[in-house]
Amino acid sequence: MGHRFHEAAFTDAVLAAQADHGRASAHAGLDQAPVYGGEFGEAEVEFIAARDSFYLATLGEGDWPYVQHRGGPVGFVEVIDPQTLVFPDYRGNGRSVSLGNIAQNPRVCIFMVDYERRTRLKIMGAASLVDASHAPPFGKAPFNIKPTERHWMIKLEGFDWNRRQYIPRRFSEDRVRRMVGSLQEQIRVLKHKVSALQRAQ
Repeated sequence: MGHRFHEAAFTDAVLAAQADHGRASAHAGLDQAPVYGGEFGEAEVEFIAARDSFYLATLGEGDWPYVQHRGGPVGFVEVIDPQTLVFPDYRGNGRSVSLGNIAQNPRVCIFMVDYERRTRLKIMGAASLVDASHAPPFGKAPFNIKPTERHWMIKLEGFDWNRRQYIPRRFSEDRVRRMVGSLQEQIRVLKHKVSALQRAQ
């Protein structure tokens, strides 16, 4: 057993494509490496806990992938054990595409991005659902900020960290507000000093 995410993602067709493009050597020997990506570590737990959004991919009965954006307060996604993460299913548009998809194929892929630090984490796993009225408390995550219909539980298959290449650097609204607030305070202090100097002349 080697890299769990790569074992799932690097099919024969993918390996053939890598070879065609001269990239096979980048992943040579992974099947002989120690098991990696089968359990969330401290870095993954901290990264996941800091997210306020992610993208969820499921596969429909017609073999068409479906990608959905999920968002909530920081901490709405939580790792509850080394192989399981959970997040609330807030009331949405009622289309239930993702729900229908996992009913026939529980395999999902989660894509998380920290745009400020230009880092991304990909997670593969199997999804199951827990009704909100029967769900046990999951740590300190703020599940009840919005109406919660159910909880998604993702059993980890594997994860992989991506390179930061081509990720645009962006900041959250709260982060920008704090940055601008600091500048505004500096401007206020400078204006006060200028006014005091003008009065002293």
